[in-house]
Amino acid sequence: MIGNAQKTENVIAESSARAPKRALPRLHTRRLSAIEIAEGALLADIGVVFQLLIKYLPVGGDMLRLLVPVIFAVIVLRRGLYVGCMSLCVALFISYLVLGPGGVPLFLLEAGAGLFLGVTMRQRLSHLLTLVLGVLCGALAAWAALLSLSLLTGGTFALILVMHRSYASLASQVGLGFRLVRLGGLWQHTLFPLLDRFMQWGFQHWLLLLYLGACVVCLPLVTIVYFITNFFLRVLGYPVRPFPGYRLEGALYWLARWLFRLVPGRAFARFPLLHDLKRELRRLNIARLRQQRLEREARKSA
Repeated sequence: MIGNAQKTENVIAESSARAPKRALPRLHTRRLSAIEIAEGALLADIGVVFQLLIKYLPVGGDMLRLLVPVIFAVIVLRRGLYVGCMSLCVALFISYLVLGPGGVPLFLLEAGAGLFLGVTMRQRLSHLLTLVLGVLCGALAAWAALLSLSLLTGGTFALILVMHRSYASLASQVGLGFRLVRLGGLWQHTLFPLLDRFMQWGFQHWLLLLYLGACVVCLPLVTIVYFITNFFLRVLGYPVRPFPGYRLEGALYWLARWLFRLVPGRAFARFPLLHDLKRELRRLNIARLRQQRLEREARKSA
C-alpha cells in the first residue's frame, strides 16, 4: 500500500507543479470503458450494502453513514466526477428497489458529500475553501430536502411549529446553563432580549432562518465527515492533502506513539493486533513525512 502511495505521490507532485489548477472539473458526457463501468458499479453496490446494514443492524448502524462519502470520494479520485455521478444514479436506483423511497433522500446527501469531497481533494483545494463550500452547499441541500418533505407531508405549518418549539427548548437550556455559572442576570437582561429580537425577525422570514439553522448544523457535521473521509482515503493510499494539517497530525502521531509505549510488552505478544496497529501507524507517519516533503519540493519548483 505504501509503495503504491509513493508512486502516486510522485505523479501528483509533478503534475501539481506543472499543470494549472481549475476550481471545478469539466463534466461532459462520454462513453465509459469497461473498467470504469465495473469499478463504479462495484463501489456503488458497496454503498447500497452499507445502506442495508444501516437499516437492519440493531446497534452501530448509523456509524456506517460516515463511510458512505468515502466510497464515492474513492470513485471520483480514481475515475473522475462523471463516473461518480453515474455510480450515484445506479446506487440510488438499487437502493430504491431494495429499501424503498424512504432512504433515498438521506442516501443522496451522503453520496453527494462524497462526490463533493472527491472533487475538492482531486483539485487540491484548500481546507478552508472546502469547509466553506461544504457548509453552504450542504445546508442548501438539507434546506431543500426539509422543504420538500414538509410539502409532501401536508404543508409548512408543522415545520414552522417545530422551529418554534426548538427555539423555546434551546433558550430554556441556554438560560439554565447561564444560571448554573451565576450569569443569569447577563442572560436575562442582555443576551436573551437580543436573541429573542433576532428570532422574532427570523420567524417572519422563516425560510432564511431555516437556512441559517441548517448552516449551523452543517458546520460540525461537514468538519467531521471531511476529517473521516480524508483519513480513510490516506489509509487506502491516496495522496490527498491531510486534514487538519501536517503539524496537528504529527502531534497526534507522537501522542499515539507515547500511548503505545505505556503498553507492556506482554500485551503485544498476547494481542498481535496491537503490534499490527503500531506498525501501521509507523507506516502512515512515514508516508505523511514523504508527502509533506514532496509537496514542499513541488511548491519550490513552481
